[in-house]
Formats: sequence, structure tokens, C-alpha cells
Amino acid sequence: MRDDYYHDDPVESSYGKNFFKRILLAASLVLGSIYLFQTTFAANISLNSGQQTQFGQGLTQAVACSGSSSLTLTSGTSFVNGAGGTGAHYFNSVTVSGIPNSCFGTDFVITAYDNSSNTPLTIFNSTSTEAVVYNNNGTFTRGIGSNGSTVSSGSGTFTVTFDSPVALASSVHKLAIQSKKHSSFVSAIDLWASGCVVTDLGGVKCWGNGGNGELGNGGTSNSLSAVPVTGLSSGVVSVAVAEGHACALLDTGGVRCWGYNGYGQLGDGTTTSRTTPVSVSGLSSGVAQISVGYFNSCAVLTTGAVRCWGWNTQGQIGDGTTTNRSTPTVVSGLSSGVKSVSVGNLHACATLLAGGAKCWGGNGNGELGDGTRTASTTPVNVFGLSSVVSAISSGGSLTCILLSTGETKCWGSNWNGEVGSGSGSGYHAAPVTVSGLSSGVTAISAGNNHACALLNTGGVKCWGSNANGHVGDGTTIDRSTPVNVSGMTSGVSAIAAGQNASCAVLTSGDVKCWGDNTRGKLGDGTSTQRLTPVSVLGLS
Repeated sequence: MRDDYYHDDPVESSYGKNFFKRILLAASLVLGSIYLFQTTFAANISLNSGQQTQFGQGLTQAVACSGSSSLTLTSGTSFVNGAGGTGAHYFNSVTVSGIPNSCFGTDFVITAYDNSSNTPLTIFNSTSTEAVVYNNNGTFTRGIGSNGSTVSSGSGTFTVTFDSPVALASSVHKLAIQSKKHSSFVSAIDLWASGCVVTDLGGVKCWGNGGNGELGNGGTSNSLSAVPVTGLSSGVVSVAVAEGHACALLDTGGVRCWGYNGYGQLGDGTTTSRTTPVSVSGLSSGVAQISVGYFNSCAVLTTGAVRCWGWNTQGQIGDGTTTNRSTPTVVSGLSSGVKSVSVGNLHACATLLAGGAKCWGGNGNGELGDGTRTASTTPVNVFGLSSVVSAISSGGSLTCILLSTGETKCWGSNWNGEVGSGSGSGYHAAPVTVSGLSSGVTAISAGNNHACALLNTGGVKCWGSNANGHVGDGTTIDRSTPVNVSGMTSGVSAIAAGQNASCAVLTSGDVKCWGDNTRGKLGDGTSTQRLTPVSVLGLS
């Protein structure tokens, strides 16, 4: 290709226009009604930190790593006949190669533009305007929020391939590939007497109470800020935290747990507490989801079966007995067809692929939702639930669900208004709709005596007990209906309600918590109670 094709103007040169017209004409003659073909652009450019160079179809590169380097950028493109017979220019994939070691620890951010605006186009899923590729010591992985694309990693090179052509609504005239220092994000969070997160690189960090080894760092000291869990610096999908222990789900489908093990809740066949993670017996692979409760744990297998282990005084293992189990045990009647599981203090619940939910264990406050207060050592149907349940969360003696319609319902203990129905006494033995949350909810989390909901606006509302400020409205007044969390009307991506405390992950990557701060539960470097959200330290 001629050198004069590469220029600073994102609009093609006349030579480029004629070139593409000839190609389009040839493709039309050969393929008839098919208006799709691909071509490739490549260029070698020398880069210094902060420099930008435009080339090809208006491609831009800026590198934040130190020194200069010669990178090869290849953009896979396709031309698709657009509305009214006009051609539209889409990008299907982008390859960056020749990336030097000095770029380790940087992120590559890909954005696309048309020829009339500096506002990035939506790249995929009609929502995201950028694809992020993380350079984790030379291994390139898809960044958080980049669903709709895949990343293949090589030595000093990566290729991003979009599930659908880039910018479906507009013609791409400029593609920007920039790099910057890596900003750590949190992809998952859970909270109880301590808090834990999964970072974007698959590592786990925890903070708060560590007296039973539940921080997983080899010690038994509390920590006022986040510390890494030993042996879990990568490869973790999700984390679950309870009273004294925690478990992590690995990307291999295996499970590892740590902390207090007096009832066998770590699942390693012993009752020996562990200050670092140990593998759960028989669950080295094939696990889809995990949840932990007071002194027990549960997992949903990829087969749709449920296994539980640990304390069983109220039948919360679900195997028809009240015998403690130190290794995973089959939950009666749930050998298939389960979507998710959630564990409370003395009970557990599961959502079914066919619709509805089942619960088992203690029922003193109606937490099984079957309309009674009778405990059950095997699963029973939750009353009045036949439609598909999108999410479920069990807290102390409380369970909340999110229906596919966006409606939220709760049942169980309501002594502090935690069911959210407008009253603050007694219990509800069957599901009731949370006041004001009949739609628009995307996630829920039930704590010890309160609950929180994430809205489709990115805002957070909480309700229930508020003695430690864990509802987050700046007061210590119990709330029997949902109220806004101070400063969180938008920009939140995940939530966790725990033991008199709550946390939220922001779209900016920050993590904020509020409420009781005993033993550093909020991770802000202090043990001071907070009535409004404060940032967790040690996550960057």
C-alpha cells in the first residue's frame, strides 16, 4: 500500500476512497447480494510515553509505558452495506503486537469514533464505549466491563475480537488504542464480620476480623485495611464470607476455604481451623456457585446439584439429618435443576431453573418462607413462588429474592423492619413485596438484620435495622421501607450487606462501606462507626 495512504486526517485520502470503491465494486460483482468483505491495515510506529500517532483509517495510538518501542497494530475490518445502500465501515478485531516488557502493568483501552464527533461510539452490547485489555505481567486478559469481546494473548501481542461488529449504528472512521497505568477494579465482593473482594486480576483481598484466620493471610490478627489472601493472587471468580470463615470459587471450578472450622465448614474433612486456604474435599472442579453462612457452606455444581457441609443443628445441610458434615453432602431432592444457593445463619435457600425456590433448616422466624415456623431438614417450597427467580440472598434469619420482573420480595425475621414491608415487628413466614421495589432492581443482598438493593439506575437503597448506621442514610434510625444510601444514587455496580455493615463497589473501581466498624470491618483504616460510605483502603 502506498505511503501517502497514512495521514493525520481521519477521513480517507482520495486514493483511499477510490481504492475502497474499486474493492466494493469487485465484491459486489462476485458476491451479488452479499455486501461483506474484509481487509487489513498495519503500521509500525515508534512510541514514547504520552505520544499519539494517527495512521491508516484514522487509527490513534498512545502509550503510557516508559521508553520508546515499535509496535505493530493490525485492525481487522469489514465493510457492510448500510441503510439506503450506503457503505458502513465496521471493525471486527484489533491486534497489537511487539509490546515490550516495559509495558507490563499497563492497560490498553480501545475506543471507536465516527467522522463527526469526539464522543466514543458504543462498541458492543449497545452500552460500552471502550474495550479494556489488561496486561498482567505479559498475559493479556479482557478487562472488566468488556463483555461482548474476547481476547487472545500471546508473547508481546493480543487480539481483541468483538462478538458483533464494532459500532453497529455508525460507520467507524477512527479507532483509538491507548495505554495507561493499570487501575485495579473489584469484580466481586462479600461481607459479614470481615469483608473480602475479588480483584479484576482474580486475586482475593480481605479486611476486618481475623481472629479465626478468616483473612486468609496466615495470621490471626485483625486488619483495618485490605490484605492479600495467601495463595489466591489470581484465578478466583467469586468469594463468600460468613461468621469466622470464607470460601473462594476458582476459575477451574474448584473451591478453597479458610478460617474457623469447628463444625467442618471448611469442607476439608477435619475440624481444624486454617489461616490460609485449603481445598474443599471432592470439589476440585465442577462448581458453578458458592455461598457460606454462620458455620456452614454450600455449592451449586455445574450439573445443577447442591452440596452443603458444616454445622447442621437445625438441618441446614439439607440431608435429612442434624449431623454435622465436614465434607460436602448431597442436599436431599436437589441433585439437579438448581440455579443458585444462598446460606443464612441457620437456613439455606436455592432457586430452581424451572422457577420458584426451596429452603431448608431453621424456621423460628419463618425464614423458610413456606408459611410455617417449622424447621425442615430437607428442602420445602417457598410459598407462592412459581415464576423464575433471578437472584436470592439469605442473611441472618432473612431471605430476599429478585424476580425476573425486577420485583423484590423478602420473608423471615422482621423485628427491625428488614422485610421492608412498612412495619417493624414480628416475622413474615411467606414472601412479601418490599415497599417501593416492585421493579427496577438488578441485585439484592440480605445482611444479619437489614437488606440492600441495587437499582438499574446504579443507585442503592437499604432498609431494616440501622443501630450502627448500616442502612447508610446518615442516621441510626431503623427503616421499615427502603431509603437511599447517602451519596449513592448512581455509579454502583455491586453490593453486599453483612453483619451490621454494608459495602458497595463503584463503577469507578472504588469500594465503599458503612455501618459497624468493629475490628476494622469497613476497611477504612479505623475502627470508627460510619453512618455514610467510606472508602476501603489497600485495594489499589
